[in-house]
Amino acid sequence: MLAVLILSASALLLGLLTGQLNHSFAPYQLHVFAGGLAVTFAGLHFPRMAGLTASVIAGLLADAASPVAFGTQGVLFGAAFLAVQQVRDRVPTDLVWPRVGVALIANLGIFLALSLLRTRLFPSPGPAWYRLFWDLLCSQALIVVIGPWFLELQARSLQMVRFETHRLR
Repeated sequence: MLAVLILSASALLLGLLTGQLNHSFAPYQLHVFAGGLAVTFAGLHFPRMAGLTASVIAGLLADAASPVAFGTQGVLFGAAFLAVQQVRDRVPTDLVWPRVGVALIANLGIFLALSLLRTRLFPSPGPAWYRLFWDLLCSQALIVVIGPWFLELQARSLQMVRFETHRLR
């Protein structure tokens, strides 16, 4: 249970950091999203129930500050966690960049799903896709920049409480 709380706290920290970045980027009409980072470590290293719980909690924390129906991101984060769990045996988890690659793909999936859910409510969704493309590009660049730091933050936080992850190669 302590490990789930640590991952949830790190997801909350990630949400606060991206919120501050979004506040800074508001004059440029850019929005970054880094939800894929919140599910990657759990998907690669945690047993199914503990990781799914941590991912859904991270999604619910993201929902609290988002203009989507409450629970939407919780479901999407849970689905992304399950997708990451399906490929974790093929990812070398001792290397940083494959883990960041998994985070990029998870973030892409969650971002596109959220975008599709949001743009269907627009009267004319066509022009919104141009802006969403730039938001996605900035979001993916953010993950490349802070991904190694964030994944290491989660690993070190779990080491401090002597939590054994599912598998570390």
